[in-house]
Amino acid sequence: MDLYSFTLEEQCPVDYMVANYYTSTHPNSFFLKKLMAHLPGPKARRTLVNRRLIERRPEGSSETLLPDDEAILETLASRFGLHFPVGTRFPYEEEAS
Repeated sequence: MDLYSFTLEEQCPVDYMVANYYTSTHPNSFFLKKLMAHLPGPKARRTLVNRRLIERRPEGSSETLLPDDEAILETLASRFGLHFPVGTRFPYEEEAS
């Protein structure tokens, strides 16, 4: 089943505003409850959800649970190219085990 499709029609900023506003402000939006970063690349697809780093490659996937906030900051810098000041903390809900 197709989930979405692409056309060559021009898209205007207003086409994204409502969805972006909802996902970034609504109290039930999971974007406000989880730390998320995603980076597709030619050799690996990286995803960070809270403290869980997932790397998918053609030869297989790996998953690492980051131990603390410092490891999150180091991973965001080294694997995603996102740099934050030392001591930055991201509020998120811990996942149930």
